[in-house]
Amino acid sequence: MDLSVPSSPAFAVLGISPDKVQRPGTIRDFATSVVRGIGADGKPVNGVAIDMSPVSVFFKQLITGGSEYAADADSHNDLRLKNYWKRAFARTTVSLATTSADSNGASKSAWGLRVGLIDQGDPGLYYKETAACLRKATMPPIKAGRDLTSTPADDAVNLCNPLTNGVMEKPLWAQPALYAGYGQSWYSKSGSLTDRAPDVKAFWLAGSYGMFVGKPTQELGALRTLLQGYLGRKLNDRTPDPNDATVLLREDSSDIIVRLKLGKDTWHGFLELGRSRVRLGNDTTEKLRHVALGAEFKLNFADDTWLQLASVSERGFSNGKDNTGVTMNLKFGVPFLELPGTKPGN
Repeated sequence: MDLSVPSSPAFAVLGISPDKVQRPGTIRDFATSVVRGIGADGKPVNGVAIDMSPVSVFFKQLITGGSEYAADADSHNDLRLKNYWKRAFARTTVSLATTSADSNGASKSAWGLRVGLIDQGDPGLYYKETAACLRKATMPPIKAGRDLTSTPADDAVNLCNPLTNGVMEKPLWAQPALYAGYGQSWYSKSGSLTDRAPDVKAFWLAGSYGMFVGKPTQELGALRTLLQGYLGRKLNDRTPDPNDATVLLREDSSDIIVRLKLGKDTWHGFLELGRSRVRLGNDTTEKLRHVALGAEFKLNFADDTWLQLASVSERGFSNGKDNTGVTMNLKFGVPFLELPGTKPGN
């Protein structure tokens, strides 16, 4: 299970992973994306996927100039600054999506919100020290061509890295973070927004904290430990009736999960404990408990392909049957399965 708030909650509640996502950076781009999402008949076009940052599109002045984003005093503490709400707003993204529900013209549409409530690993919190260092740095003159005998100008910039100048107590991946998300979808039998009915909605809250971390400039191959917490709530989902697969039942679920991961850049092991409450239809409520112990290994360094092996035990089903077994999965496009900082540049 992916223990994080979906980067695009609207896509998550629709259960889609679009190949092409529009990410407007200006008001004009956003307006164009919205117009393209409405057909000549006034109905939403199926397959629309928009993910945007309201601050970057409409309020860029809030994050330009540094001081508007992080106050001068204690600029690297996300909780003590007077401009906290500006930073949380700057870390907020909005997603919009539509998809076809069936071949008869029915469609689904959704919107979602993702907010970074706390993120001590936000690079913007360290602007003050970096800017001061750059002002004092001796930059060699820029010359035509490449002068191999002089110090490259990039070296002066690298010397101003908060990781190496003592400002940062932990690397970015290990800093505490807490993100929240919300997604709401609608179903339309005719494909029009005017006759839409509420469909799936979900809420997520996820946090992470690096443990037993050494110096901030932790080497790429160093051992890392990450503690993750996850709380999720999904309402009005649909699932096949256990007694009749042709019938769909309403499913409401709540999940709380804690996972401890230990590993390096090409492998890690994890221990996961979780509790779930699932209500099917109006009659059956299941209180589930699960324990998972496993490991993941990177198969292809360039393509982020992982092999996951895990032993899983689930108990608390209404039919009295417990599930215990071993699973093997392939994961594609998930860099280090959310174990940040183990890849150059992160």
